[in-house]
Amino acid sequence: MKNKIGVKLTASYIVIILVATLILGLFFAAAARRFLFAEKQRELVRKGQQLGQTVIGLFTGEMPPETAEKILEVTGNYLEARIIIMDASGRRLAMTPGLGWRWARLSRADFSQVISGRTIVRRGYNPILEVEAIFVGTPVKTQTGQITGAVFLIAPLTIVGRVINGLWQLVALASLIGIVIALLVALYLSQSISTPIIKLKEAAVAMAEGNFRIRVGHRSDEIGELAEAFNVMSHRLGQSIEALRREKHKSERMLAELSEGVLAVDEKRRIMFINEKARELLGLKPVTATGSAQDPAAGGEPDLLTMESFPDLRGLINTVAEHKTSESAEINLQEKVTVLVHATPLLDGDLLWGIILVFQDISALRNLEMMRKQLIADLSHELRAPLTIIRGQTEALLDGVIEEEATKQTYLLNILEETLRLSKMVRDLLEIAHLDRGALALQKQDFCLKSLVASLSEKYQPIAGEKKIKLAADFQTAQDHLIVHADPARIEQVIRNLLDNAVRFTPPGGQVLIRLQKQENAATVEVCDTGPGIPKEEQPLIWERFYKVNKARTAGEGGVGLGLAIAKEIVRSSGGQIWVKSEEGKGAIFGFSLPIIKQKA
Repeated sequence: MKNKIGVKLTASYIVIILVATLILGLFFAAAARRFLFAEKQRELVRKGQQLGQTVIGLFTGEMPPETAEKILEVTGNYLEARIIIMDASGRRLAMTPGLGWRWARLSRADFSQVISGRTIVRRGYNPILEVEAIFVGTPVKTQTGQITGAVFLIAPLTIVGRVINGLWQLVALASLIGIVIALLVALYLSQSISTPIIKLKEAAVAMAEGNFRIRVGHRSDEIGELAEAFNVMSHRLGQSIEALRREKHKSERMLAELSEGVLAVDEKRRIMFINEKARELLGLKPVTATGSAQDPAAGGEPDLLTMESFPDLRGLINTVAEHKTSESAEINLQEKVTVLVHATPLLDGDLLWGIILVFQDISALRNLEMMRKQLIADLSHELRAPLTIIRGQTEALLDGVIEEEATKQTYLLNILEETLRLSKMVRDLLEIAHLDRGALALQKQDFCLKSLVASLSEKYQPIAGEKKIKLAADFQTAQDHLIVHADPARIEQVIRNLLDNAVRFTPPGGQVLIRLQKQENAATVEVCDTGPGIPKEEQPLIWERFYKVNKARTAGEGGVGLGLAIAKEIVRSSGGQIWVKSEEGKGAIFGFSLPIIKQKA
């Protein structure tokens, strides 16, 4: 039942009225019983005394017994009692009809007390009538005070019982009427009390669910004051919760926008807060707009101590929890993801209630350090071979070991070739230094891209022929002169770099295709080869400085991994785009595009 308090109040009122009515009824009935008995006894005593004086002539013989019995009959009917008159010797002089022989059961002791001048009154079982009765005995005295006889009156209690039963019926009726009235009053009072309390309860439930805008109507009594106080509390709680929500939102937004990952776990290692950067570093599912993980089977945030992927992180958390001191460690969370983790315990006195971890992504720093080491190794590797050749052949020339002019000429050409290779390496390094300073100088002008591509295709025919590679050109827009606005020397550098790589990594018997196309407002140049191709996972990395796909190649097979990085910067600065398409084992397609500014027929 919804209105439980109303039912309780109504039941309480009815029980109280019933108990009060019952107690009052019992008290009234008991008092009425005592009063009726006492009144009946006084009446019998008074009538007995009066009757004795009325029939005094019966004792002197002046009144016939018939007259006396008539008087006794009338008096007995009035009193609903049986009457016996006896003389001083104990002889029955008169009695009311119906007693017959039962009068003989009159106690001699009672007769003796009355004849002695005492009036006796007794209530209880009477052997004469064999019922509960009031027994009264009064002496009959002459005018001189002499006791001449006795009058005995025996009144059954049935009349008094009928009166008492009538009183009980009145009490029951009054109780029934009182219950009905009490029920109506109790319903009204319980509704007037319980309705605002129920509204307060409903409002409290709504507040517990987060609705602090709810208000309760109130009246001018104590419950109304409670409702008014509730409304004030709801208003102030709403303001406080809203202020806390805003502060929490600001804090979460600030933490979410940090470039460092932030993770907070409770004392059971369950995630309390995690920003998107930490999710990214840990490889967790991102959060959707509804604020939940995209993986519906996730069942909430994972317990870090059950994540087998992060044993070092679990160890750091356990160390902080055990010693309750801040710790830092460098941890590899994923492949090629290295972070510096600062873990700090959240303490309430000596009680640990959480741990906050801040992740600094140092992958780029470690990659840079690795690239620096690789650069030193590559430079050492690339420089050792030409320097060895230059030194060995120079020493041979100086020592006079080589006497033939043709051989000397070959040695000098080898020295010159290796010197040019060293110069190209130095030039690439200087180029990267200029790029780092943002000082890439472009001498832009309008030129025909088709003429440049055709010229380079012809120049590379002998180089490709030496490696037994077929070099072909495809000009689908040969009828157009594709005019671009860029630095022709730099664009030539880009195309040369792509052709060098294609010829270098295409095996003998393979094919290299240089293709020029027109696409809407742009001209595209693509260099296709049939070499070993580039693994998909390494394709985004080939544009980085010092990166090499084939790290095991020997000296003389290439530079130090700067050509594609320089090419990308040249194309980007010229307003174009550069890309690669490749499948491992199926060759590669390197291409770039430049905007067309005008066309000539």
